[in-house]
Amino acid sequence: MVYNLGVAEGNPGKVLKSDDFAELIVAGLKLLRRSMLKGASLWSINPLL
Repeated sequence: MVYNLGVAEGNPGKVLKSDDFAELIVAGLKLLRRSMLKGASLWSINPLL
């Protein structure tokens, strides 16, 4: 999407996608009930590399 809008440049394979965010959320939901996810960060690597 960011490439279609002309917002990003570089390697499209290295830009975060909605599936990446969804995977983070699902992983948090799969944690055992004795644990609590206080926070999570998802960082994209430099897409120009």
